[in-house]
Amino acid sequence: MIEQTQKLLDSIFSCSLEGKVITIIAPSGLGKTTFSCMQLPIYMYSLHSTSKSTNRQERVIIVNTDNSLLNERFLQVLKQFNVSYQQLREHLSIVNIQSFYEQDNLVHTIVKQSLEREEIKPIYIAIDPFNHHLRMEFAKAKEEYRLHTVGKLSPRLEHQMHQLSLLARKLNTAVVLTLLPKKRYTTTVPIKWQDGFFGPTEIAHLSDIVLWLSYRTKDEYGIAVHVLKHRLRETPFQVNCRLTEGGLILI
Repeated sequence: MIEQTQKLLDSIFSCSLEGKVITIIAPSGLGKTTFSCMQLPIYMYSLHSTSKSTNRQERVIIVNTDNSLLNERFLQVLKQFNVSYQQLREHLSIVNIQSFYEQDNLVHTIVKQSLEREEIKPIYIAIDPFNHHLRMEFAKAKEEYRLHTVGKLSPRLEHQMHQLSLLARKLNTAVVLTLLPKKRYTTTVPIKWQDGFFGPTEIAHLSDIVLWLSYRTKDEYGIAVHVLKHRLRETPFQVNCRLTEGGLILI
């Protein structure tokens, strides 16, 4: 699975993921959690652990905001990579958060522990989905207060993005964020993709690479990975994949 993941990453990114902020936009069911919270971190850990001795401070941090990360699925992906949970456990932090403010505090804590106190050294960070609790705050607010609620919280999400971008650059860490699109874009990729997700446009602006996943029209089991922004490569372009027990692979 390492070789298949490497081929996929070479096709999509053609560059190292370290020091980059990667945003993945996709509706439910297209494998964004498997890719961002299982396949990529296990792959990054596998490369890191074989290239040099792994320091106890080095961490893979996975933040799941909507309770979509299943332990059974995680173990399934580990098996495909031939990595045991015991190997990864010492360097893995999986955090399930239940509110927007908990996410805000967690990002501040990770940045403080990494940059100020130097207690941990993240080698990979995923937040999936990054905009889930902003959507939830919008949904539960009274109709007349919804715009006020989003207007109040969006700058906080933007600030989280700035902090994660700083952390990625300073520590050469791969940061992967997933976003849920607006409801009207669950089956199509909008031309103005920057307006197609729920959240501040700074997320798109500060991302080094932006992917949008959709179903391939001629293949109900196929997944199209649309590369909409890439600071180091001409865009847009598309890569065709399918979802397997070990994650996304090229077809």
